Amino acid sequence: MEKERSEMLVLNFRVQDPMFCYSGKAQRLTDITRNVEKNKTRSMNKKQALGSLRTALSLGATVKASDLKRESVLRPDASEYGMSAIHMQENRGFLQPVSYACR
Repeated sequence: MEKERSEMLVLNFRVQDPMFCYSGKAQRLTDITRNVEKNKTRSMNKKQALGSLRTALSLGATVKASDLKRESVLRPDASEYGMSAIHMQENRGFLQPVSYACR
């Protein structure tokens, strides 16, 4: 039983499909909002960056039920403000979130 449990916890890591990479879109928005100067051009850039991020997030992932028979991918992330992890499994050729945790 313990061996089966440990085998279930073994995770294979691989690069996620670039279609679902949000960090580039989020970084653009972060760079714009950190700038102290506020003018119409920056406001338009901010709206475009936010729209791009919103579209990417809404088109991509939806959480689905986990299948313990399938291979899993764990995507951790951490900063000085917090940490998170997304547990994903392949579905129709794409990695899809199964569960997530943050702190």
